[in-house]
Amino acid sequence: MPSLLRDRRAQIGLAAVAVLVVVLIVVLVASGPSSSDGGGTQDATATTATSPAATIGTDPGATTTTPTSTPSTVAPPTSNMAPPSTTRDPHAPLADLPLTVTQSATSGLKDGDKVSFHIVPDPGSQAFGVSIRLCRADATFPALDDFEPATAGKCIGHALSPDSDLLVETAGNPPYQGLDAEFRVGVGTDTYTMTDGTPVSITCGPSSPCQLVLLLQVPNAYGFRTYPVTYR
Repeated sequence: MPSLLRDRRAQIGLAAVAVLVVVLIVVLVASGPSSSDGGGTQDATATTATSPAATIGTDPGATTTTPTSTPSTVAPPTSNMAPPSTTRDPHAPLADLPLTVTQSATSGLKDGDKVSFHIVPDPGSQAFGVSIRLCRADATFPALDDFEPATAGKCIGHALSPDSDLLVETAGNPPYQGLDAEFRVGVGTDTYTMTDGTPVSITCGPSSPCQLVLLLQVPNAYGFRTYPVTYR
């Protein structure tokens, strides 16, 4: 009997230990997911808090800038530009000057006579100045160089007499709404050589009419007016 009792107690003890082990395993398995979820939540929170994407553009010291426009966003050139054929050459004289010029008599003159000019700009324009030369009667002035004796040979390079003028230049005064100038015509012949070596001879007198040429300056342009001169 004592031997059987001991065996019985041993069996009961082993059974109790087995039950305890099973209970412990069940508890550990049951508590595992909860602990894992908590850790997962903490990791996700940490990732969100430290994510670089959440702070781009919010740091005043950041060097990130807004991308510039790509070439495809550049506006195309306007299509209403004036054709080149209608664009005036700024270096060419203006044919229709916005000025009104009145002058004294230019016929039946003698050496030393004065021809006076009164110049008034059209409304909205201004008269900045005038230069006057005595030139050949047949000369034309399609360019500014034509007004220079040494370059074009169209105007006198020296005064024809002590009582006459070579070049008269008169500048306007603000508000440039009018100016007056006068030129003393001469009688005689002027000879000189142009810069390219071409000889020039210009005669003005009773049998050789000439012309007074005015180079007029207006805002952003210039132009010529010519006035035939005859002598007695």
